[in-house]
Amino acid sequence: MRIFVSITCLLFLVVSTARADKTAPDLDVQKDIVFGSGDGNELKLDLYQPKSHVDNPKSVLPGLIVIYGGAWKSGSKDHMRIFCEQYARADYVVASVSYRLLPKYKFPACVEDCKCGVRWMRENADKLRIDPDHIGAMGASAGGHLSMLLGYMDPSDGLEGKGGHEKYSSKVQCVVNYFGPFDLTTRTWKPKDEPLLINFLGGKIDDVMDVYKRASPANYVDKSDAPTITLHGTDDPLVPYSQAVLVDKVLKERGVESELVPVDGAGHGWWNEMQMTQRKSIDFLNKHLKGKQPATASSN
Repeated sequence: MRIFVSITCLLFLVVSTARADKTAPDLDVQKDIVFGSGDGNELKLDLYQPKSHVDNPKSVLPGLIVIYGGAWKSGSKDHMRIFCEQYARADYVVASVSYRLLPKYKFPACVEDCKCGVRWMRENADKLRIDPDHIGAMGASAGGHLSMLLGYMDPSDGLEGKGGHEKYSSKVQCVVNYFGPFDLTTRTWKPKDEPLLINFLGGKIDDVMDVYKRASPANYVDKSDAPTITLHGTDDPLVPYSQAVLVDKVLKERGVESELVPVDGAGHGWWNEMQMTQRKSIDFLNKHLKGKQPATASSN
């Protein structure tokens, strides 16, 4: 599993580390804000806002929850720093959230914690001057999986947890999915990766199929759900590209807007196409959370 986790996080660790010692004078960054609790543990987030928003009492912006990857067992909210900065510069109030990890905490702890993050943002919408009806979620790998659950699950589906802010909705209005697993029941996973799912979900698929279904974003999609952009390497050795194709197919069949961005020849993360994929993700968020179309159409 060490290879799985290290590759999963490689892209985001490299990019974030490259900026670790640089300041962002145009942004207001608040670290380690407690947003809820899980099994007695404080859950913390890092908040990124444009200073122009903080300084303007009339400014109201959409919110964005950012969720790191790491195979549900490793990673940190700090690893998403560069992405949070870019989204904040695109005029979003961005919260990079933490969540409980394996091996101690199995599904659905991570889902409950991320849902709590959305509810925290809504409860604090007036204070932060966020439009509570326009909140998105972005994540990579395991974070993409969790972001899709935030976009497709309804309160009646459960898994809300008891982390706090229970009066507020945990559903987001737009999803940016970087190579996240969509249907955990497809049996397309390589044998070396199956122990991770067994650990995450508490058993083999034939023994706990109901849990595999409950943990699959594919199980919840209906026409009321969040528009989604999926960005995925065509040569991904960990989360098969077929998962991205399935996201696009299922969402469109069920009346949900979907955009699929294949990154030709890329694996589980990429470097050369980073600017293109980030621009496409921001354009998609702008369309659905701000009602803005891209200034120019481009396939690159």
